[in-house]
Amino acid sequence: MEYKYLSINETVGKAAYNYKSTLAVTFLTEILENANVKKDKKGYPMFENPKPNVKNQVRFSKIFTMYYEKPTFGKIKLTVGELRGSKQRIQYCIGTTEK
Repeated sequence: MEYKYLSINETVGKAAYNYKSTLAVTFLTEILENANVKKDKKGYPMFENPKPNVKNQVRFSKIFTMYYEKPTFGKIKLTVGELRGSKQRIQYCIGTTEK
């Protein structure tokens, strides 16, 4: 997985409204090592189609979500997008699941 300006831009634009979501970025290595991908009944990763009305998702062919329950912090959600053509997986957004 790679990190590009898009990743930082989306996190700043969305997750930064919640301090805990901003803090979650500091656990990125731990999240990548321990997160679980949402899977279907057969055990395959569940991919979603990008939302057509979301400008930042247009560049992705598919999106999947990973979750990590960090003790004493809470549940962290990491969204990953697969770029059309190159198939590179880019960290799209990171934040907590609490409202």
